[in-house]
Amino acid sequence: MAHPDPRDLPQGPLETPGVYPAPTRPVRKNPPPRPRRLRATAWWAGFALAGVAFAAVMTIWFARAANEPAITSAPERAAASGAEPKTLDAAKAAAQRAVDRFASGDAAGAWDLMSTAAKGLITKADYVAFYSACPSRGVTFEVGEVRFDAPDRVLAIVKSALLTSALNLVYEVGAWRWQPLPELAADWGMTVKDRVAAAKADGTCGS
Repeated sequence: MAHPDPRDLPQGPLETPGVYPAPTRPVRKNPPPRPRRLRATAWWAGFALAGVAFAAVMTIWFARAANEPAITSAPERAAASGAEPKTLDAAKAAAQRAVDRFASGDAAGAWDLMSTAAKGLITKADYVAFYSACPSRGVTFEVGEVRFDAPDRVLAIVKSALLTSALNLVYEVGAWRWQPLPELAADWGMTVKDRVAAAKADGTCGS
């Protein structure tokens, strides 16, 4: 039996029903959405929202910072408030002011720079009266070494051509105030007349 020539066979689908029915093709359907792309979209949306929130927080922070006072050091705060800083340099300067007033004959000014405790040992009138009778003019004093004895108390060494002494400085009400060592104020309880007589007797009146 001879085989038919392939060229004699029908080419393509035939429309005649019952003979070589036309092949059917599957209908294409849209592919389902890919979850990965959905997750990526959600991630970017969340990132954008986080950026907006961060920008809002930083805007508020900068606005508050602009309205808040800058942080300053202790000496700067003290200067701004009119108070002296709690430093050795400030204590030394206060001591020098006190001895300069004393050396210039300004006993009243020196008394004004005393601590509250020292002022309780002698009145301003008695202090001025004694140094009016035994003036200290002509004596130059220089404050040398200073050191802390306590957080609020400094010991200062005072030198002159005649002697070396010391005084304390205490910090109160925002300022360094001077007060004599206890042994140097032992006669402050005496009357002015008795103090002057004692000073003349030992040769310290006017020295």
